[in-house]
Amino acid sequence: MLDGLKNLRTPGNKDGFLFLLENVIADKMLSYEDVKILCTHAPAECHILLPEMIQYCSAFGWIHTENNMISVNSDVINLNGDNNALNGQLVQSTLKVLFELGHFHPGMFSFDTISHRIMFHNELLPLNYSAIRNTLIDLGFFDVVHSIQGTTFLVAEVFEKALSKVCEQEKRKITLEQLKKKLERDAEVGEKAEKFVLVFEKERIGDPLSENIKIISDIDVTAGYDIVSYESSTSYKHDRFIEVKAVSHDTDFFWSRNEYEIAKLKGNSYYLYLVDIRKIEENGYAPTIINNPAEVIMESSEWMVESQSYHIRRISNVDR
Repeated sequence: MLDGLKNLRTPGNKDGFLFLLENVIADKMLSYEDVKILCTHAPAECHILLPEMIQYCSAFGWIHTENNMISVNSDVINLNGDNNALNGQLVQSTLKVLFELGHFHPGMFSFDTISHRIMFHNELLPLNYSAIRNTLIDLGFFDVVHSIQGTTFLVAEVFEKALSKVCEQEKRKITLEQLKKKLERDAEVGEKAEKFVLVFEKERIGDPLSENIKIISDIDVTAGYDIVSYESSTSYKHDRFIEVKAVSHDTDFFWSRNEYEIAKLKGNSYYLYLVDIRKIEENGYAPTIINNPAEVIMESSEWMVESQSYHIRRISNVDR
């Protein structure tokens, strides 16, 4: 989307952008030729390079161009007449696009303990996008500080909240994407382990009962176990309830509260099958089987049970 801005020398200056959006196009729909003519009446302080400026405004969604006709985006035109608000909108929309496209990311910003300001790591921005950085400077987003140590780019305090907002949204998006990928990987591995145990159990019990050994976790997600099986080939009903845990390296796993409560209720009929994903292709591999884990694990010194989080609830409002 911003490829057309690579190596752009300059799209113009702040006064030029505001004049184009507020005074030239404003609430009208104009042809490029009409815009070009009207721009000839711009004040001297407006540095308008029309083709570059139109390209820049279009890239960040400030204007719409279609069939050689140009109009201003509603988010921009609604602020017409308030230069500060309009300038702020241009900065915010620029940040939104830069973060969405990955040209900016939270790692490019840090808090400078000397100036007590947010600092931008300019060296992380590709050189061919310097026109965007320079425009942000002109719009007042960056304060540039020159010193013996070099040039520092500081975020103007008035825009710190806007930056914090887009950074937070980006981090949340990344976190959700990472979580989604992890859940997809976990689901894939878990399904593989369950299918392995299903085959293992069918072979252990044999016909005719093997046909009734089933994976039920896809249907009943609250059951507290994944597979219904039999204690032996002489069983007349399902009497082995199996929770499958895929493990690798260390034999650690997560056991939900619901699974634990069901294990306590089922007692000796409940089993944990720990399946080492690395070994399921090996001939003769058998999972680690733990019968009545609510007692064996919780009351054994061989296992360490750790709380990963705590639910905190106030039970009294007594003054201290």
